[in-house]
Amino acid sequence: MLDLDQTLLHYVPVSQLSDKEKYLMEEPESRVDLLRFNEENPEHMIKLRPFLREFLKEANKLFRMHVYTMSSYGYARDVLSFIDPGKRYFGNRVITREKSPHKKTLDLISADQRRVVIVDDNTSVWPQHKPNLLQVSQYIYFRYQMTNNNSEEDSYSYAEKESDECRSNGALSNVLKLLQKAHTRFQQEEDSNDLRLLIQTLTVLPLKGDFEFPRFPNKPSFSTSAIYLTSFSPLSPQLLLTLAAPIPLNPSAADSTISEQTVALATVVTNVLNTSAAASSKP
Repeated sequence: MLDLDQTLLHYVPVSQLSDKEKYLMEEPESRVDLLRFNEENPEHMIKLRPFLREFLKEANKLFRMHVYTMSSYGYARDVLSFIDPGKRYFGNRVITREKSPHKKTLDLISADQRRVVIVDDNTSVWPQHKPNLLQVSQYIYFRYQMTNNNSEEDSYSYAEKESDECRSNGALSNVLKLLQKAHTRFQQEEDSNDLRLLIQTLTVLPLKGDFEFPRFPNKPSFSTSAIYLTSFSPLSPQLLLTLAAPIPLNPSAADSTISEQTVALATVVTNVLNTSAAASSKP
């Protein structure tokens, strides 16, 4: 079950583009990740999240996918004609605000709810289905809908910086890896009939917003990607740990430093767990 806005894409009324973003008005015809269209007038533009097309292609091999959006049917139709023109991925499996105006519910689909995974940036619209929910960070490409930030550099949108979320290690890439692992384990474990439990053991919900590391002079500029680990120890029945590894927007020689930092973090976590387990085993 996939949300649209700020999960798979970001949209903006063309009239709300900032001065530094207006160059995009000339680019939709030359790009496969931008669409400019009229939705009941005014004119809108949408930007697909990096890795979206690869995500849909691979996830379609494992799951029967649905779209569930609080937007209008007309908007969803226009967006899906762009990302799934042949209805290969979603068919007519689309739920919009006309059927569900106030909250989202799995009661509107015919499926075993124990085997449904929800991918959405907003948890509040799913009051009855938290165990099914895999929350992703919001995708905000345009200045429109950006929250205020104290950092002058981070006050610019991706579009204004002519940059974007990391493709190979961004949100959708990491979600796909988790879904593939969960699906494999679900198939291998004969006594498993609840996919929700596997999802919960493989991940923890990400913090809202992006992780940010301090910017230093003469150092590469980093975006960040989180690696979520669920660990167990005698000291804490369910100790949830998060490792955050910086990923450069433009991969360079900094990659080796990133790997060293990740290994160092993992070593620290392992030592903490071992120490905790040893302490708890003492009489």
